[in-house]
Amino acid sequence: DGSGNTVQGNHVGVRTERCIIIGSGSGVIGTVGVKDLVIVQDGDCTLVAHRDDEGAVKQLVEEARRRGLERFL
Repeated sequence: DGSGNTVQGNHVGVRTERCIIIGSGSGVIGTVGVKDLVIVQDGDCTLVAHRDDEGAVKQLVEEARRRGLERFL
């Protein structure tokens, strides 16, 4: 879009810049005053991360598994 966002799904944003926003289902992702984020909503799981930390997602998945939360992945 005009603010450098990449959006797939239903999103409404105000002062949202350079974000990757992916939503599934019929819900809406709303953002206000954020930039350089990765936001992914899929079923019962939502990920919010700074774009610079995108590589740490693997660590997050490992921690979720360690806590017995695989059903959400």
